[in-house]
Amino acid sequence: MKKYIKHSIIIFSLLIGLFLIIWLYDHFGLRDIWFQFKKIQLWQWLLVFILTILILFFKTLRLKFIIEDVISRKIPFKTYLKSRLVEFTISYLLPTVIGGELPQAYVLKKDAGVPVMKGLFSALIEKIIDALSFFVLIFFTGIFLLIGGKSFFGWLILILTLALFLILYFLMELVGVDKLLLFLSKILGLNKVKYKSDVVGKTSVGERITTLGKEASVYLRRRGTRLYWTIIFTLISFVFWFLQAYVVLSAMGLRIQIDEMLIVKILTLLSTFSPIPADIGAFEGAYVVSFGLINLPVQAAIALSIVMRFFDFILIIIGIFIIIHYTRKLVFNFAGLLEKGDENNGVNANGVNESFEEKEL
Repeated sequence: MKKYIKHSIIIFSLLIGLFLIIWLYDHFGLRDIWFQFKKIQLWQWLLVFILTILILFFKTLRLKFIIEDVISRKIPFKTYLKSRLVEFTISYLLPTVIGGELPQAYVLKKDAGVPVMKGLFSALIEKIIDALSFFVLIFFTGIFLLIGGKSFFGWLILILTLALFLILYFLMELVGVDKLLLFLSKILGLNKVKYKSDVVGKTSVGERITTLGKEASVYLRRRGTRLYWTIIFTLISFVFWFLQAYVVLSAMGLRIQIDEMLIVKILTLLSTFSPIPADIGAFEGAYVVSFGLINLPVQAAIALSIVMRFFDFILIIIGIFIIIHYTRKLVFNFAGLLEKGDENNGVNANGVNESFEEKEL
């Protein structure tokens, strides 16, 4: 019954997203959207593609920093790249902002022998870094609005950012990170996924993840400098996104200020929280709303969203091929991965897990 309800919700949200896209294209006119879209020249397409690769590179480099800090050994960069593309593909297509972390951990384990729970621990650190980077992004938006003479909105954003940060901080201090993660694990159903440890015996992924919160707090306090670098890598990826938007809008003959670009970026990031697969409709709607706020043509907003979607789908296609490569031998049976496993904390010669027992972090 619960699965039926979940599937119904996903289908209903997808239909809403499709309806929103159809309404947007019909309301603002396909001809006007195409008029803006065809202004982009070939060299600009290539430049935006290069910037997409650079964004992927720095996000993968961030993962490399964290993983190698956790396991204290080197892993080939291509392994990180494959795991990042798998995580991006699955998280993008699911109606949640998370979901690809477990497949990412699987790739890291299969190719480099990284324990699954350490892979999930690294994913948790990345989510914390994403949250911190988002706060930094909003903070700079408020600063640039103040510099641009928009005092009311500048102070409003700064005050709201500070208030939200304090609420989250005291929530974690009073309730506890472990309890918050336990609540999240129950929502995602991770408490039903079995996990076997040679230290604590049989338990669930959800219960193990709750212990990672405290370990993450210790890690973040202990690795201050490394934390700053990972945040810098995230902010650099934001800069490349700004350059992408600037190139596309310049091709359309439009000019956009840095504070306006920050508003667009914030709203598009918020759209990823919509419970719609691939953010269909919500992603395009975020561009339309943000362009309306900064008085730029809505048709240009939809054209820009198409460009961004196009390069996302290129990465997703590559990610699907990587997933197919792994699912030839194991169709992402994560319960089997966590309950069974191989002999030597790795994978046997046939690539099939047999007796996996994860060590504690």
